[in-house]
Amino acid sequence: MPADVMLTDVSLGGCRFKTDSARLSMGTPLQIVIAGTGPHHATIKWVGKGEVGVTFAHALDEDVFEQFRSSHVPDFAGQTGSGGFEEMTGQLPRRFC
Repeated sequence: MPADVMLTDVSLGGCRFKTDSARLSMGTPLQIVIAGTGPHHATIKWVGKGEVGVTFAHALDEDVFEQFRSSHVPDFAGQTGSGGFEEMTGQLPRRFC
């Protein structure tokens, strides 16, 4: 189910966001759309104190990272491109280290 979240940290390998969802747990695969880019496939690495840390399945391209790193305007899922999510059936969570 798509949800808007506020990123509190982002890097080439992953990100952190605030959430009040109790349904998120370690190992859960996610798709993340940031500043009109994505979906970026990710896996939840940790959950605690109202925040979630994820690892991207593939490191972000540095140009894409710079594009949204310098963006100061929130980019809510309903305002980006098609806003559609790709099917993730049959995929095992993958980690980028």
